[in-house]
Amino acid sequence: MKKTASMILMMVLLHSLHSATFAQTPQTLKGTWTVDIKATGELLKNSPLSHRDLQWISLLSGLMFQMVYEFTDSAIAVSAYTSEKELMYQLLPGQDNKLRYVSEIKQTDRDDIWIVNIISDEHISISSSQSPATKYFLLKRAKLDPNMRAEDGKRAFEAWKVWAQAMAPILAPKTTFTWKEEVLLHDGKAIIVERSNTYDPTMNHEIGQGAPLAEHKTTFMIPGINQTVIWKSNNHPSPGPDSFILLALDFLDGVPYVATRSASCIAYNKWKRPNPPYVFFKYVDGWKHIPLEEFPRKFTINVSIGLDEPDKKKVTTENREHGFVRAQAVAEINREPGRSKEFYTLFREPIDLFGVCPEPTGPDGLPIKEGFKAPYPITPPNTPEDKK
Repeated sequence: MKKTASMILMMVLLHSLHSATFAQTPQTLKGTWTVDIKATGELLKNSPLSHRDLQWISLLSGLMFQMVYEFTDSAIAVSAYTSEKELMYQLLPGQDNKLRYVSEIKQTDRDDIWIVNIISDEHISISSSQSPATKYFLLKRAKLDPNMRAEDGKRAFEAWKVWAQAMAPILAPKTTFTWKEEVLLHDGKAIIVERSNTYDPTMNHEIGQGAPLAEHKTTFMIPGINQTVIWKSNNHPSPGPDSFILLALDFLDGVPYVATRSASCIAYNKWKRPNPPYVFFKYVDGWKHIPLEEFPRKFTINVSIGLDEPDKKKVTTENREHGFVRAQAVAEINREPGRSKEFYTLFREPIDLFGVCPEPTGPDGLPIKEGFKAPYPITPPNTPEDKK
C-alpha cells in the first residue's frame, strides 16, 4: 500500500513538471528554498530520464546541493552556502500564467530564463533554459541561520556524497559492449569466442573522456571438449588489480593459454614489471600464472586489442554482416596507426618501453627495492593462485 501511494505521488510530481499554468502568485514563494535530497532521489528513480538528462544531472548535482534560493515578491537571489555573492533573477511580466525569471547576467550571448514549477505547498522545481535538467531537483522550504551557513554547507556536501553514491546506478549506469570474434589458432584452425567490455562511469576518469573499462570477459569452448572457459579481467581500483589486456588465446594438447599485458602501472608493478611486458597464464583447473618460458613459442597475438570508438563501429559492422569479427579484420584493427608494436608482435626478448610505467622511486630518488617497507600498512596483493 505504501509503495502504491509513493508511485501515485511520483506520477503527480512528474505531471507537475510539465504543467504549463499555475494559480499561485510569486508572493506565495517568498522565503528560503534548498534541494530536498530525499524527494529528488525518489523523483529521479521514477522518471524516464534521457541520456542527456543523466549527463546534466550528474554534472549539476554537486552544485545544486550547495545552492540556496531566496525568493522575494519580484526576484530570486541565488547563492552558495559558503559564498556571499548572489546571482539575481528578476520576475518577468506574466505570460500564459507561467512564473518566468531572467538572469541579470547574460550567459553565452543569450538570457538564462527560469520557469518556476509550483508542485505543492512543500515543493517547487526550476526549469532553466540553459540547463533543462534542473527541473528534476525538487526544492523545499528551509530555515537557515545566517551564522551557520558554513556548517550547513558542509552538511549539504556530505549529504550529496552519500546521495551521489546511492544514485550512481541510476545517474551513471554501467554499459556493456558485446561481440563475437574469430580467433585464428597456431594450427590454422579457428574458433569463435564471445567477448564483452563493461564500462563504469563511476570510476575515476578525466572529464570529457568515456567511461573507463571496468571488466572484460572472453568466453570460449576448448576445441574437442565440451567445456566452457571464461577469461576475466577486473579493472576496478584495488590494492592488487588484475587490469589485464588480453593479447592471445591458443591451445596446446587441449590446454588453454593466454598472453596478456597489464593495463595499468599499478598492475604492472604487481606482476614485478616484466620485460617483455607480458603476463602469461594457462588453464588447468583454473587460471595459473606461468613464466615466459612455459608459453609456447608458436603462439602469436590473435585477438582484437584496446577497442576505441571507431574500432567498435568496425566490430559492430563485422558482427552484423558476418556474425563475428573475422580474423582478417582483427589483424587490421591491431595494426592501425598509433598502435605500439608489442600489441601486434609477441616479443620474447626485452624491448625498449620508452618510459612507460617508470620504476617507482623512494624519497631519495632511488628505485624502491623489493622488500621496501612502506611507512603505513598496505593490503598485500593477491597471489597468482588466488586469481580468478
